[in-house]
Amino acid sequence: MSDGSRIFGTVQATNSYNTLECDYIGLESDIYIYSEDNSVSVTMVAVDFTKFVVGDVSGDGGVTAADAALLLKHLSSGNVLTDTLKYGDHNIDGSIDIKDVIAILNYVEENKYNPEKIKVDTSDGTEVSSYSGLTAALKSEGAKIYVTYDIKIGDRIQMNKGGQSIIGVPKADGSLPVLDFADISGRNDIINYASSDSDVGIKIRSGNNTIENLVIENAHDNGILLKRENTDPPVTGNKIKNCIFRYNNDSGLQITKGADNTTVENVISYRNCDVFTRGSNADDFAVKIGAGIDNTTDTTAIANNPTTFINCYAWENGDDGWDSYDKAGQDQQTYNVVYKNCMCWGNGTPSLHLGYRDYINGLELDENLPFIKRIAVTNPTGYERFKIAYNNRTLCSASASKEEYGAAVDAILNKKINTDRGELSVTELLDPYNWAGNPNGFKLGSAYTESICRRALINCIAFCHEKKGFDRNNAACNVSLKNCIAFGNVRNYKLDEMNITGYENVFGWNGTDSDNMPSDYTVETPDDYSTKESKIRMSAQAMVKYAAQDKIAKNDIFDVLFP
Repeated sequence: MSDGSRIFGTVQATNSYNTLECDYIGLESDIYIYSEDNSVSVTMVAVDFTKFVVGDVSGDGGVTAADAALLLKHLSSGNVLTDTLKYGDHNIDGSIDIKDVIAILNYVEENKYNPEKIKVDTSDGTEVSSYSGLTAALKSEGAKIYVTYDIKIGDRIQMNKGGQSIIGVPKADGSLPVLDFADISGRNDIINYASSDSDVGIKIRSGNNTIENLVIENAHDNGILLKRENTDPPVTGNKIKNCIFRYNNDSGLQITKGADNTTVENVISYRNCDVFTRGSNADDFAVKIGAGIDNTTDTTAIANNPTTFINCYAWENGDDGWDSYDKAGQDQQTYNVVYKNCMCWGNGTPSLHLGYRDYINGLELDENLPFIKRIAVTNPTGYERFKIAYNNRTLCSASASKEEYGAAVDAILNKKINTDRGELSVTELLDPYNWAGNPNGFKLGSAYTESICRRALINCIAFCHEKKGFDRNNAACNVSLKNCIAFGNVRNYKLDEMNITGYENVFGWNGTDSDNMPSDYTVETPDDYSTKESKIRMSAQAMVKYAAQDKIAKNDIFDVLFP
């Protein structure tokens, strides 16, 4: 055909019917049946076909590295490709060669981080699909609530009865239900004043509760806060699992005063930022100021009541990735935190939250960023002009400096943003002097953290922070590290004066400044560091991709790095 289309076969029309058998290999393409001279009217077509997976040369229903090996073996031997081997044309170019072997291997690498397949049985609880239904169900002690649809939340949710569960039921495409707190009434004017506990999305004030399979977004303060007030029952044994926290006006998840024995598993926290206080509070995960067992010197009790993070990921938030800041006094101590299979990157920088980083990377404006949303609310006319120029790439050069970008934005907006330091322009907020967030990965304490406290990091990764990857933050408590990696941070490790209780496979590379470690402890650079870095970045990209689709990727990066 003159338009370059491929003909897979022809069939002679008769008065009744005729059949055609042909081979077609392709992906997401349309196949057309037409009359060559427009003299035949097709009234009915019956199609019988056999479905296969492109690249599945072994015929086992999947595409793996074994398919690439099998194809390479046959190509090397010069044998004729028969049966399912003909499906090796993975790049769909009409021929089977070494390019297809490479294409299959690339496919396997790029698609190894698939979303979690979560199935939920709702027969033992109450299904809800509205805010009113959710609040009504929460009136029952021990309620098991299944969220079956995205819900706009009207006000803060409190869990103070104990033993309750709010569990999302994934949609047909695997995405998680969203609890959107953008329109909660709250208690404070967060444009002119700092937010507070009354503005959080979900406040947990009791024990043995579960939050699972949900996206928590747009809260006026923390997405979820676990905290014991004076008259509350013990806030213990709570679980947060398979959740995404994003675009909240403070930390995604905060665990603090008197909330002990909390387990956080398979949770993502990204792009949260407190606007009025200039990023100073919005850690991805804030486990600090008395998180964990309360007011003790019993080392056994401390060991048996950790706050535990497993398979958690934190990126591009206003403050640190993890923060375990403490204040003076035994009741202000975070005694025991365990981090296992946790990774963080790119936290604590104003350039991300004011839109600069995305702009120079050629991305569209992220209108959900808390600073961007604040501009849209307080300056709608200027915001529309800014958004158009941003997305049309006419705002400034793609290679503009932060100062040039800020000047271009300020020229369009002609209005400053209200903060605790007064009204500041975008240019002023991009200045580290005015930005209050800390660009660190794992912050392990403070000068007030007592020596009895402990931190354990197992299979943990921190990269691309403008200060430290792993930071003691003046703490001199106990720390153990096993299978840890830091790269591309200004300083990868600053753990001097901490008491090392375990140390194995601690790696780092490409830090701007030298590491600060206790005497006799060094950071190694593995020979294959570039390969490790490539795999880490690829896994991070998969997490970002699926989180934007309200999904959590299954990530085996730690098994790959530390088999």
